[in-house]
Amino acid sequence: MAPENEVTLYINGRKYIGWRSVQIDVSVNSLVRVCELGAARTSNRTSLCDGIEEGADAVVKIGSDTVLTGYVVSKKVSYSENSTQIQITIKSKTVDLEECMIPPKKPNQWKNARISSVIKTVAGYYGIETIDNGLAKNARNIDFSTHETIGKGIVNLLKADSLLINDDEFGDLVICDIGQNGDAHDQLIYGKNILSGSRDHDISKVFKTYVVIGQGTDPESKSKNPANSLSEPSENAEFPRNRVLVTEQSGNRTRKELKTRADNLKFNSVGNADVLTYQVQGWRQSNGDLWKQNMNVVVKDPMLDISQTLFVSKISYKLDQDGSTTTMVLKSHWAFAVTDLPDAEKGKTTKKTKTKQAKKGTTFLAKAGSGKL
Repeated sequence: MAPENEVTLYINGRKYIGWRSVQIDVSVNSLVRVCELGAARTSNRTSLCDGIEEGADAVVKIGSDTVLTGYVVSKKVSYSENSTQIQITIKSKTVDLEECMIPPKKPNQWKNARISSVIKTVAGYYGIETIDNGLAKNARNIDFSTHETIGKGIVNLLKADSLLINDDEFGDLVICDIGQNGDAHDQLIYGKNILSGSRDHDISKVFKTYVVIGQGTDPESKSKNPANSLSEPSENAEFPRNRVLVTEQSGNRTRKELKTRADNLKFNSVGNADVLTYQVQGWRQSNGDLWKQNMNVVVKDPMLDISQTLFVSKISYKLDQDGSTTTMVLKSHWAFAVTDLPDAEKGKTTKKTKTKQAKKGTTFLAKAGSGKL
């Protein structure tokens, strides 16, 4: 393998190379990237795991590019008469946020606090640095449950502002927006650099009409009762048959808020109904950059009837007997449209997801009789 693609595990300054199998998975809106490394020897006389201990600090690099900073979380060793195998699992430092709760006697409630400041505080309970990119500016009353993981609380907190969460290659927590990693240098083109592709259409959670009902003060109502019943629909005009989803919204709400949620429920379900998966050779683009999650990539694939820019929601670097490959899961930005509103008492700062005119191949614009979903 070329030096720029050699996978190296560093533990306490010691280098481990020569891995027979590698899989590194990174997903958008996931706190923890995971690396699986496998090796084998034809002799069982020498241990493969000298110096590799569970809980040890670990860094994984592809060539000179750091891709994961965290801890060895598991080690599996097996042997037979003629060989010894080892399987190492490394997870990002942020694994503690995914698996742990707020420690006893640590603050878990804040009044009119900036979201980014609170996230930095709770992540700091486990020594995790937070990069907020200036995005989580809103302030509100925040109450972290002491019975749910910190990671779950952070994800729920950011949903209201259509923001995402990730770890980075250095084990830091990153508050990010859709497409934070910019545009890919290479395009995915059928017959050129795509090894395999698939497209999964599933409209089981797509509807023609999305209705959100709630209670609120309606200035247009003549009723003296302030708790008027409100209802706002959002129509998927191109869906071929009548299907209705009704969702109840809690709290005192305005028609505008209910309409925003109805629209976003529509966008979210449409975006998640159309998922593409592509595999390419190697881990790098033609300019030497690694393929990454949370980047936009142009896809031109007449075989799957797609020609548009999509969003990399998950990426997997893999090495096995077939060589090194990158697998990407692609979706529309709509798949990450927020489907909840912030609690009524915490402000009216709901951000409506920006949408663009859909292009060829999207579920949203498919018409009855077209043969497309």
